[in-house]
Amino acid sequence: MFRCLLAIGFVSMLVASLAACNSLGSTPTSHVHADFASEIVPYFTERVKVVQFTDMSTGPVMEWEWDLDGDGRVDSTKQHPRKQYSKNGLYTVTLTVRGPLPEDVDTITKDDCIEIVGCPT
Repeated sequence: MFRCLLAIGFVSMLVASLAACNSLGSTPTSHVHADFASEIVPYFTERVKVVQFTDMSTGPVMEWEWDLDGDGRVDSTKQHPRKQYSKNGLYTVTLTVRGPLPEDVDTITKDDCIEIVGCPT
């Protein structure tokens, strides 16, 4: 497994280097790439489910904007937020990350990535 990770990293670096060589005089559109993982946190009440979000973005990320319930509003600006869900349903999550330069912006949306069940509604 360790060798596979090294090989993948090497190929990614090689592809990035080739892309940079092929775009002489131009700058890349973004040096940051948004990604995240999530997991339900054990909690002692049946009324609320708590989900821990882990930022897995790459690059020089300096700001995070999380929409944790798919309503289009920023719910958190923490790097690794937690969210309490009290209603059953499927939730879409969006993470936007920003780096030091104006063009260093990337967004990832995972549709219906959180499913909450077992809460009284």
